[in-house]
Amino acid sequence: MHSPPYDTLFRQSGSGSGVIPSRGGILVRRRIGIALGAGSAKGLAHLGVLQVLEENAVEISYIAGSSIGAVIGAAYAAEPDAKELALKTKALLHSEAFDAIGLEFLVKKDHPGPGLFRRITDFVRKRFLMSRAAMRPWLVEGEKIESVLRLILPDIEITQLKIPFACVALDLTTGRDVVFKSGSLIQAVRTSMSIPGVFPYMEIKKGILVDGGVTASVPVDAAREMGAEFVIGVDLLDKMSRDFNVKSGLEINFRADEIAKRRLNFLRAEKADLLVRPRMDTIHWADFSKPDFCIDRGREAALEAIPLLRAKLRKRRRLWPF
Repeated sequence: MHSPPYDTLFRQSGSGSGVIPSRGGILVRRRIGIALGAGSAKGLAHLGVLQVLEENAVEISYIAGSSIGAVIGAAYAAEPDAKELALKTKALLHSEAFDAIGLEFLVKKDHPGPGLFRRITDFVRKRFLMSRAAMRPWLVEGEKIESVLRLILPDIEITQLKIPFACVALDLTTGRDVVFKSGSLIQAVRTSMSIPGVFPYMEIKKGILVDGGVTASVPVDAAREMGAEFVIGVDLLDKMSRDFNVKSGLEINFRADEIAKRRLNFLRAEKADLLVRPRMDTIHWADFSKPDFCIDRGREAALEAIPLLRAKLRKRRRLWPF
């Protein structure tokens, strides 16, 4: 039996069928995918984006995620209820398991006292992190990461999710993206969020896998590979700061690497049919203390994008499903 040419894209208000009648009375199904981008704490904005899509009756047929986008995407694919997921996420952020990760130490904060004291504190913290990173391949143990993931994700296979899902990792051996579409959900998501030097890398077969956000910050290609006809990308990358002063050869190297990575990810993100870009420049990547602010930013960006989404879909299918 052949599958229909298009999966559901929009639900009709008050109807659970998700089938849209065209002007000629012919039933049309469409496939939409969402690519949830990397960004660590900034990724809490994904919750706001998903809420707005639900409120506007947008039916997601495929979900692809990188890093934090893989976490939020997998949880939503398991139980597609954005408001409930937001509550669950906030509870997780206040859990002992999450506190045990210790990410708050990585956040650059404003310290009380004179400028000299702040500079000394930042210097000590930076040197401590650099010395730890130089002596070991990661800062946070993998068992702590899995404990947190088990609070928000079911221990099932990816193929058992309610919405088809894929997440992306980078293989440091081959330099290629690895897309997980089957296998253990928790292991796949943990691999996709393995921030180099912070969380443990994963060894699978002959590969050394790390965070997919390195080269696929918005996994548009993965969403299309799954079968999405129209892809909404959620991009959390901020504009690069121009506040750069040459202090060492190492920092020059880091800056050049950051520029190259941003250019690559910008080009890949632009493949999306619609890009939603929450304004997250004030949120540090390791600061999970402001979930409501992040969710609101996601909602604002999604609400701004809804008219353009309607126009693009109306033009493409000559339908008005709202």
